[in-house]
Amino acid sequence: MPSKELQAARDAAEAAAVVIRSMYQKNLQITTKADATPVTEADVQAEEAIKAVLTKRFPSYGFYGEETGKHALDITFHNGILRGMSDFAIGVGMANLYRHIRARGGEPLPTWMHSVFQSIAVLALLWAIYHSGWSHQWRDIYVVPPMMLLIFTLSFDRGIFAWALDTRPLQKLGEWSYAIYIGQTAWLLLIRHFEQHWYPPDTTRIFGILWPDFIWTLEPLVLVAVCVAWGGLLSRFIEEPASKTLRKWIVSARKPAAA
Repeated sequence: MPSKELQAARDAAEAAAVVIRSMYQKNLQITTKADATPVTEADVQAEEAIKAVLTKRFPSYGFYGEETGKHALDITFHNGILRGMSDFAIGVGMANLYRHIRARGGEPLPTWMHSVFQSIAVLALLWAIYHSGWSHQWRDIYVVPPMMLLIFTLSFDRGIFAWALDTRPLQKLGEWSYAIYIGQTAWLLLIRHFEQHWYPPDTTRIFGILWPDFIWTLEPLVLVAVCVAWGGLLSRFIEEPASKTLRKWIVSARKPAAA
């Protein structure tokens, strides 16, 4: 029995075939897309038929079509410059708000209240991640407010989650975070190669479980573990030595020349 994804793909292909067969050998209208390439009404209607099937089966998924473009909000990959500028602007605003609160002085909020606000932010973030579905779609924006709230509540270094982040393992993970971020791309590309060339057919069973169901949870868990370990190696043997070398070079460059 095919997986639900494979069955949806088959049904979408059949829906597109019905549209195309109905327009076969007819005088079709041809228009020009934004990239200056031609497109017929059969192309557009076939893609719309595919989109209708897939969005009905997977309503939380985004859709990116060759003819009709992207139908979702993308805050994860594309438009990186605009995303970076907006993140920077939000960060500046939050930093100024933090400084203003600190400058006012007065009695700080009790630790338990910081814990409550942090718990609300974490629960809201988990809810948003679960209910926003797969990227890329407009629901991705749900993760932004709780993420910003969590960052702001952690900035006061009080509360249960601030305490947890101050533990040695998470501090070390924070030291590796940039190397993990930089190093993950190679593994993401490599896993795509594995999926296309090394993975067995979807009908294969592992311990009695179909391969797509078996790999569904295992793959991301292994990928996270590999990326963390790889990031640790990059940090230890590349980032830290390079940082020390640059610091020595900058310090020596700033020293006044001997008379």
